[in-house]
Amino acid sequence: MTQSAEGSRLLNDDTGSASRRRSRKMCGLTSLVLLLLDCTPAPCTCIIKFPPLPTAQPCTATTSDAVRDRVGSSGLGQTANIGSASKMIWDGDAAGLTAKGWADCEKKPQCKSSLAPQAGVGLKASVGLKFRAEGEGWIGGGWNLFGWWPTDAGIDTSEFKSLRLAIRIESKDKTLAPDLGALIVSLKCSNKKDGCQSQNMKVADYVEGNLLDGNWHVVKLPLAELNKKEGFDPRKVWEIDLNTWSRMTKDFSVYIDDIAFESE
Repeated sequence: MTQSAEGSRLLNDDTGSASRRRSRKMCGLTSLVLLLLDCTPAPCTCIIKFPPLPTAQPCTATTSDAVRDRVGSSGLGQTANIGSASKMIWDGDAAGLTAKGWADCEKKPQCKSSLAPQAGVGLKASVGLKFRAEGEGWIGGGWNLFGWWPTDAGIDTSEFKSLRLAIRIESKDKTLAPDLGALIVSLKCSNKKDGCQSQNMKVADYVEGNLLDGNWHVVKLPLAELNKKEGFDPRKVWEIDLNTWSRMTKDFSVYIDDIAFESE
């Protein structure tokens, strides 16, 4: 054998030995991994058995989902001329985003009140209005659909039949919940300097079921009743007010979402 041929043979032997060593090392690593997986492999092979996937569970709609599906989701924005169809005027997500609110209470500093939008408290965990009330006596707030500007802004509601909104009440116990006979909603208009307010309406009179059960409820207030107050102008509506009163100390939250005027 020539020197060149002998060198070629040695080189091939070294290469083969190195390849075999790498194969044995990979096989050893693979076997170790498979042992950790509790497998019983043939040489360098393994069939991995996975547990069966859990059976999918059917989804059920929450009360919040059902209410939002019922009230719909058409938007209005800040358009004052909304025509004769039912329209959303505030939903915290698209309609009425420039609206602003106020809140106050009678017996300060013991009482507390606030009204503001908050993420996650609305229907389907969307943005909703949260009205907080703590104390006794009068506690109230209002949601101005135009943010008080321009000062002559207003929605012409004369072609509509009802004010609709979704509401949910939350309290630690029923003794701290609002007195339902004194939970009032009203409207305000913008065209009078000395105030322009609608008739007061008891929310509980227009709700099906128990308003204090912690669930969402749909309220539909007839505009014909709201408009009965002398001096109120339904063509210039720009604010929705919520008021309550109790001689006992109260501590509760009222959540409101999807406020709309409806033609039915």
